[in-house]
Amino acid sequence: VMLTYVYDTNAILVRPMRNRDKDTMLTTFKGIYKYLINRKLTPKLHVMDKKCSKLLSQYIEQANSTKIQFVEPHQHRVNAAERAIQTFKNHFVSGLCTVHSQFPLQLWCKLLPHTELTLNLLRKARVNNKLSAYALLEGGFNFDKTPLAPPGTKSLLYNDPKTRTSWAPHAKDAWFVRPAMKHYRCFR
Repeated sequence: VMLTYVYDTNAILVRPMRNRDKDTMLTTFKGIYKYLINRKLTPKLHVMDKKCSKLLSQYIEQANSTKIQFVEPHQHRVNAAERAIQTFKNHFVSGLCTVHSQFPLQLWCKLLPHTELTLNLLRKARVNNKLSAYALLEGGFNFDKTPLAPPGTKSLLYNDPKTRTSWAPHAKDAWFVRPAMKHYRCFR
């Protein structure tokens, strides 16, 4: 998992990574960076552990012309992301504790977007403490349009009569992973 802490918005962004390969880290970082640029949040300073890849630090310095400040590992007082990592871990583990007993735990990475969403809804933004971190990144959240449920909740998925046989069950077992943000009152 790659975690990014955006100081001004007080947002925590998480993305799954297939492995810790340098190219995978760079691709994941580029995705997060593009996400921030699309929201008019251009990073000016990156504070990172020294253990980050050289490829990633070269990309930041050359392609984005931003500054990098390295921090020794385990210096939690200096690196604000260290506290964000603990906050995310606590929130994610508490979400895992609520999943249904039959939820397949190999799908844990599917719960990351829901965890990020709920965590940033709960965090106040630094630049405007009347807004959530989510509101600064995405705008207001409409709970009527996209209702939330605990992660891993067991549910039934409706089988359309056009796609099922005449004596087949009308639904099959499923688990709530996250809301479908672009669909009205739908889930993934």
